[in-house]
Amino acid sequence: MLVTLQSISDTDPHANLVAQQIDDLPDITEEEIAAQWEEHEKSLIKLHPLGYQGWIKERKKWPKTDKKAYKINLQRWKRLKKWAKENGCYNERSSTLSRE
Repeated sequence: MLVTLQSISDTDPHANLVAQQIDDLPDITEEEIAAQWEEHEKSLIKLHPLGYQGWIKERKKWPKTDKKAYKINLQRWKRLKKWAKENGCYNERSSTLSRE
């Protein structure tokens, strides 16, 4: 089956186009991925009806990963808490859907 899939992917113009488009994407660093993830989490905090306080309560219910990853999460959550306080996204009273 693997040989069949390989022969199809080698001769299918659409598969080749998709593969080329993926190859053409720029490389992204771990730091860039982390920054994108943090921006995504800021959006989730802005949209959460209880702001950061509700968002973090949900995150802390997630299963703990390995110690290194959990330590990284704690550091990010601390930065996000500071950001939420500075941007009016910390609690229910200040969390709105209309916030930019």
